[in-house]
Amino acid sequence: MYNLGKLSINYFEYGLVAVRDGTFVLDSLFVLVSLSFFSSIEPTITKILKICFLYSFMFILFWFIRDSVIFLSPTITSPLGGQTNLFFNFSTINVTCGFFAFYSYLFLDSNNKKFIYFLFFLIFSLILLPKRMIYIWYISAFLYLIFIDKKNINFTFKLLSVFIVFYIIDLIGFFSIFKVKGINFFDFFKSHLLSTIPTFEINNIDDFFVGTQSTVSWRIDKWTMTISNVMATFNTFLFGLPFGVSLTDFYNTQGMQTREPHNLYITIFARTGLIGFILFSILHFKIIRILYKAYIKSLILRNKATNKLMILFMMYVLFIFGGGGISSSILSATYHSTQFYLFVGIWISIYFKLLKDENLSNT
Repeated sequence: MYNLGKLSINYFEYGLVAVRDGTFVLDSLFVLVSLSFFSSIEPTITKILKICFLYSFMFILFWFIRDSVIFLSPTITSPLGGQTNLFFNFSTINVTCGFFAFYSYLFLDSNNKKFIYFLFFLIFSLILLPKRMIYIWYISAFLYLIFIDKKNINFTFKLLSVFIVFYIIDLIGFFSIFKVKGINFFDFFKSHLLSTIPTFEINNIDDFFVGTQSTVSWRIDKWTMTISNVMATFNTFLFGLPFGVSLTDFYNTQGMQTREPHNLYITIFARTGLIGFILFSILHFKIIRILYKAYIKSLILRNKATNKLMILFMMYVLFIFGGGGISSSILSATYHSTQFYLFVGIWISIYFKLLKDENLSNT
């Protein structure tokens, strides 16, 4: 209510730009959509996910033929003048592949299928749209999987062993035909990670790394600038800068202004102030706590399907508040925030259903 009230006030001054900046506020209402939907019928999430899993292969296929089909999609324009395609939009293809990598690991039947499909989606999530947030996501996710069940250590070591073998084979030039943006597979990811270091020398490796070089320094500079602007007055410290005001002065290579400082937590603080940040933190802490309680109850009730589903949702939470939240203003992108809040409504609904089942079993 706090953010909706502030967004309404800012809308009259800044128009649709304010709505664009406050999209995460509006998208949070999707909780009510999925909560209402799954409270009235028997959840069929696993069936829906299975359909989406099959669709993901088509999604990857269209990536490779996108130049041939892109003309079929109408172009939509944002309030700020940015343009994108309504269909065949691949902004989330790396996250989609990562999500279904974990789906494969959790839901497929045999261990061989789990491993093969996980490896398939993992590789495509890394090469189709390389982002450091994806690297952070995988690391944090495997640490969490090991934490909740030590059996996951075997899968982790098996995966690492495969990559070590691939790397050794790559050293002798066997995989030289497999390239990412024209660079050998392993050399690309090594350079991609090293390009975050300010002293890293590109040495004409590839134009791709021009945009990624020294991004740590860039991000710290924008984070510092944004926090300083918020702290400038007591009013902005408490209530934040208006929706409709850009948080950075940076323009990308297409001439479009980057409105957020590439960090979820700083964006929330800057947009809503200390009061809004505290409310956001409390709300999402409770949301994640419900997810964890649903996971525990599914263990107690020995509901394996629901237990796997809760772990899958946990993987997505790690992306939103881990890699995605640290390296970008992830909830400012509607295609991430709507999906996240739809998932929130689903696991809240499932939690109360599990609670009801537990009460019935105790009577």
